[in-house]
Amino acid sequence: MKKNWIIISLSLVLFSMIACEPTSDTDLDEKLNFSKLSVEAQKQKIEEQGLEFVNALAGLQETQLFEVVEYFAGLSEETFSSTNGAMRILKNDLEKQPKKALGNFNKQMRVISEENEDFWGEYVYNFEKDSLEKINTLTNSLIVKFPSSEEATTNDGLLTFNYTESDVRVPESEEYYPSEASFSVKVGSNTLISANMAGTYYNEGIPKKVNHSLKIDDFEWSAEVDNNQSKATVTYEFKKGNLTLIKTNGEVRGKLTQDEIETAFDNNSPEDALEYVAAFAQVMNIGVKVGIKDMKAFFTAMKNADKGDKSDREITEAEAKSFNDYLTATAYFVKEKEKFADVKVEVVEKRDSYSYWDYEKEEYVEVTYVYYTTEPIFVLSDGSKVSPESYIEQGFDDLFNRIEEIIEPFVYTEEYTPNIIYPESI
Repeated sequence: MKKNWIIISLSLVLFSMIACEPTSDTDLDEKLNFSKLSVEAQKQKIEEQGLEFVNALAGLQETQLFEVVEYFAGLSEETFSSTNGAMRILKNDLEKQPKKALGNFNKQMRVISEENEDFWGEYVYNFEKDSLEKINTLTNSLIVKFPSSEEATTNDGLLTFNYTESDVRVPESEEYYPSEASFSVKVGSNTLISANMAGTYYNEGIPKKVNHSLKIDDFEWSAEVDNNQSKATVTYEFKKGNLTLIKTNGEVRGKLTQDEIETAFDNNSPEDALEYVAAFAQVMNIGVKVGIKDMKAFFTAMKNADKGDKSDREITEAEAKSFNDYLTATAYFVKEKEKFADVKVEVVEKRDSYSYWDYEKEEYVEVTYVYYTTEPIFVLSDGSKVSPESYIEQGFDDLFNRIEEIIEPFVYTEEYTPNIIYPESI
């Protein structure tokens, strides 16, 4: 059954990368030339982009939203515990893992919708009674009018939430996928947060077309899945104004129905279902593209790697050749469309040892053995080769110092442990 979830996950992979119309981001035939800058100048350019990224994120923690919802929580903790919990989780995500804010908030919208049977309706804060009063019962809709601060003398705050289930069950669950959902908080005419989701699904639970969005001040998250069962594309983007901070794209082509994918993987022949797989990840102006455009040829080569009378080293060398023949992997500057590294796979010899007690000699004996593995290597514009770890560790001191400066205030704060259970099936 675990295999089935790896497979079905074209949907889960798509959600985790969470895209728009396919672009050159996932075009594995696109030709990119090396940047004419020196390797050191390229690294300086990368570091500048990284510093700009972490500086942009710093403003995310200064939103007015959480002052308002913290005051709202004091007014409504008993009535809207799930709503308040969702906002606390969102605050935690924005402080520590902003990329996950969109996905986690979508989960929390489902949790909010399951608060209780009497949850839905219209509520107004009564200043004389110092409490929220329900004035109307609604279906799948929540409207709350409340004062946005202790100084407010009117209900200038407005929280709205709408949630509609689809008729398609989440695989291996009693729950249903959402069809539509929206959430917003306003103070006067100023919208502090807006979130929207719409989705359609195949009967077996694989997404057909899903759109998500979340906007807080100048920051905006968006995601789209589009799957016609022969081609599936997905994009996640995190922006500040018009500036792209993070973007990921994915594209899969092949026979993408649940039955065809399950059969292919159960037969240990994923190439029978998957023809083309590509992924793209971008932070600021730095992008990485990776994929295989002929999955059948790649898997055939990998299966042939250990055929015949071959040593461990020969098998590993054949596997490395398969990767290098069929895998496209490039790191590049997105706007300039100039690469600063190709990614190749090399064979690495490793040694390990263990000890055992020799009863005849009455002493420990140490045995050393040799094995081989494949590891990625960066091939730079000057032809030099370096491991990704070494490339990152050398020359980015200012960047890592700035990252440490930004996250330090949150490392030792008491973690908020929500009393909300995340649906495991999402």
